Amino acid sequence: GIESRADGAATITASDTAGAEGSYLVTVTGNALVLARPEPDFMDSQGNIDIGDISASTGLRVVVKQYTGMAVGQAITLTCYSAIGNHVPATQTVAALGDIAFHVPKSYIQDIVAALETPMAAFDYTVAVVGGATAKSPRTNVTFIG
Repeated sequence: GIESRADGAATITASDTAGAEGSYLVTVTGNALVLARPEPDFMDSQGNIDIGDISASTGLRVVVKQYTGMAVGQAITLTCYSAIGNHVPATQTVAALGDIAFHVPKSYIQDIVAALETPMAAFDYTVAVVGGATAKSPRTNVTFIG
């Protein structure tokens, strides 16, 4: 197998069992990651989430939809940003291609509502590909009501 470290030109040197050797110029192209915004449950078209809809036991589910370039072994880290401090649920490793769900505790969201006159937060996620490169999604901004 051949493993690429980066996109661009590369030279492969190969030899056969008789000892003959040759070099071949190849172009390596990786799968670009195309990341969508994370999708919190219960968000209306204005970006509002009624905290009454959020279950105390499971918290707010935030879904990372399957994205272009998703591959087994990638690590996905969701971050919720707010003026009271950020919350980062456990990083998840892609085991199979498909949507990945994260859960943000309702108690953290209730703290945002209690502490802020305008209880706003934002979500994004970072994907770490095998080999170390990372990419960040666009943000989803929300306002909690209730």
